[in-house]
Amino acid sequence: MAEIERLRRQRMSGVAIARQLDMPRSTVGAILRRLGLGKLSALQPREPVIRYERERPGELLHLDIKSLGRIDGVGHRITGDRAGQSRKRGIGWDHLHVAIDDASRLAYTEVLPGLTGEDAAYARPYVSSDQRAAAIGPWTDAYNLVRPHAGIGDLSPWRKLNNLLGNDS
Repeated sequence: MAEIERLRRQRMSGVAIARQLDMPRSTVGAILRRLGLGKLSALQPREPVIRYERERPGELLHLDIKSLGRIDGVGHRITGDRAGQSRKRGIGWDHLHVAIDDASRLAYTEVLPGLTGEDAAYARPYVSSDQRAAAIGPWTDAYNLVRPHAGIGDLSPWRKLNNLLGNDS
């Protein structure tokens, strides 16, 4: 195992290591995974996260739009059933517009029909686009009022904004 690790640290592929040591590739692969060296990226230390924040609210806004396929029933990614999926295609898009203030991390979200001017991954099975749109408001409230953010000292955006504005007693 020490020889496999030494060769891997020389950035050799699992196939090259197996060939050099006259071992099955599957055995070398299993050993590399067990050592945590299954991917070459494991040989390089991760870059530290660089966090930043603006001093004043409104100084920098992060804007994004997430296009969301309209929903008319729970899909195959939730149910695992692909029967009839083609008839549910092509019913259009909703667009989640998001603005986040860099200083306070306060978020504003709105679902709009166009691209002018998140909570939609597959974690929750929405039955309709209306149900998903109704869930965005409570998510935004929790994000702004309750959720701590590491980039602003584990404060919620609302609390950070109040601190920035001098309203925290």
